[in-house]
Amino acid sequence: MRVAILKYGVGNVYSIKSALERLGASAYITGDPWEAARGDAIILPGVGNMRALRDKLGSIRESMRMASEEGTPILGICLGMQLLYTRSEEDPETPGLGVVEGVVERIRAGKVPRIGWYKVYGGGELLDGVEDGSYFYFLHSYAAPFNPPARSWTHAGARYAASIESHPWYGVQFHPERSGRLGRIVLWNWLRGARR
Repeated sequence: MRVAILKYGVGNVYSIKSALERLGASAYITGDPWEAARGDAIILPGVGNMRALRDKLGSIRESMRMASEEGTPILGICLGMQLLYTRSEEDPETPGLGVVEGVVERIRAGKVPRIGWYKVYGGGELLDGVEDGSYFYFLHSYAAPFNPPARSWTHAGARYAASIESHPWYGVQFHPERSGRLGRIVLWNWLRGARR
């Protein structure tokens, strides 16, 4: 299985690549959405911000829709998950991919950005084998409300989606590549589903 990691911002996408390779997947990094769409599975990583993506979103939207219509599993991480929504308060003028109806909101409680280890509650395919209330690593200022197709949630003054599942689209607000053993379980669960 070849997993494409779409690089569209700054940040260490190599940690995602390393995590996937330790789980037995063949992963490659590309800045070309059309090259990414040729992967057996695709990851939209959690780097950059909506404003910086404005000029690239058109080609990302088109290529990811084409891939999803062919059944290619797509996992959004952090910003990558937020991209799946209709729009974000971070840049209201820039529409997201629109896979999930809803608006990503700025977190209004506590310190922002929200950085560190926070509990995740709920279940779903991605969290199979993970104990309810386990800690995952987060780094974000925006989040989506806990509404379907969210399967798990985290608390930051309100319930926010921690993971979503709407095959072939998946998303996690936390960073599995930075979440140790439990992050590896989440990535393994996604790869296992992608191989089916």
